[in-house]
Order: sequence, then C-alpha cells, then structure tokens
Amino acid sequence: MKITILNGNPQESSFNAYLNQIQDQLEDKGSQVTHILLRELPLKYWGIRINMWNAPLCT
Repeated sequence: MKITILNGNPQESSFNAYLNQIQDQLEDKGSQVTHILLRELPLKYWGIRINMWNAPLCT
C-alpha cells in the first residue's frame, strides 16, 4: 500500500517523532511511505488576497 504523510507543522516538535514512529510501523508491515515535510520545501507566499466586499458582481 502506498501512503503519504504530509506534515505541515512549521516547527520541529514531538509530533514529528510520533509520525516517524507511525512511518516505521507502516513500513514494517510492507507499506511504501512517503513523508513530506512542508517546512523543508521552498514554498513562497505570493500575497494574493481576495477582497470579497469590493469584488465586482457577476451578472
């Protein structure tokens, strides 16, 4: 079974150890686990903001 763990926690915490433990258990049972840490990816905030109050109405 293929499983993806997507960790969006911005800081290292005890939750990471828990996820690593879960990953080890799943791999021991034969699953293929991909563990993605979003804080390690070069993601950028583009600053796009939608103002619903001043947006033109669709007709």
